[in-house]
Amino acid sequence: MTQISYTVRTKFPLILLHLDESNGIFTTNFTRKKISALLLLLLLLLLLLLLLLPLPYRYRYRDRDRDFYFYFYFYFYYYYYYFYFYYYDYDYYYIYYYYYFYYYYYYYYYYYYYYYYYYYYYYYYYYYYYYYYFYYYYFYYYYYYYYYYYYYYYYYYYYYYYYYYYYYYYYYYYYYYYYYYYYYYYCCYYYYYYYYYYYYYYYYYYYYYYFY
Repeated sequence: MTQISYTVRTKFPLILLHLDESNGIFTTNFTRKKISALLLLLLLLLLLLLLLLPLPYRYRYRDRDRDFYFYFYFYFYYYYYYFYFYYYDYDYYYIYYYYYFYYYYYYYYYYYYYYYYYYYYYYYYYYYYYYYYFYYYYFYYYYYYYYYYYYYYYYYYYYYYYYYYYYYYYYYYYYYYYYYYYYYYYCCYYYYYYYYYYYYYYYYYYYYYYFY
């Protein structure tokens, strides 16, 4: 693996530029390290260009194309650092790539966690609102039912009271009627007794007169 990395690191810039080590133009003035530095600078400029070009579009349509650019930059960084890992030394840049990828993955996870948390909060709020509405409706129904029951009870009480009053009135009337009847009967009896007494008295008087 180290031999492949050394071969790619030393031969790739010259193959890319169609140069040869025997050509004295670039070997005297530009060494392999300077060529690698120039290639790295060109790659960084290309990366900067790629980062700056979609900025107006991203800020204009960032709500719609956020996921697309997120995945695009994710794969671009992945393949770029994959090439960077094989082009330069294995040990140092592997650790750097690992920590960078881990940080990027954590950011990606945190973003989607926030996204789902936001939607969870939205649905929870919607559910809470629905539950509150349902509770309000239930309370209103219960209040209406209680009011109806109270009205019915009041009506029943009033009816019962009226019935009781009517019964009492009827009872009083009946009692009065009975009393009147009794009085009449007593009066008649008294009259009859008086008549009988009178008759007896008259008879006695007549008898006495006749006897005398």
